[in-house]
Amino acid sequence: MAAVAGAVVLPWFVGRFCRHRAGWERAARLEREQRLIAEQARLRRARIAQDMHDVLGHELSLTALSAGALKLAPGLTDGHREAAGDIRAGAAGAVDRLGEVISVLRQEPDGAPPEPGDAGNAG
Repeated sequence: MAAVAGAVVLPWFVGRFCRHRAGWERAARLEREQRLIAEQARLRRARIAQDMHDVLGHELSLTALSAGALKLAPGLTDGHREAAGDIRAGAAGAVDRLGEVISVLRQEPDGAPPEPGDAGNAG
């Protein structure tokens, strides 16, 4: 009788153990995949932030520089100088707002600032 019970119960326990172990392995694999997806999303945000910083920052800086040069050009009326100053101030304000947007894009999903040496932390 004990041999029959062992012949039935032992395979059942082995099968249950294997299924349980396979479930833990699947859960661990899914967790690794989720971490990989989160890291890819973080890198994408960092790349977008860097691209925005490079392109828009450069364009806004050129606009501010051109407006500053225009403000100093000889022969302009006071109204034109004031308008050039307003354009320069607007471009400088846009650069500040761009910096705020970039800092939000560079933040980690939990709101923590990026780690030093982070790919999105340049410039």
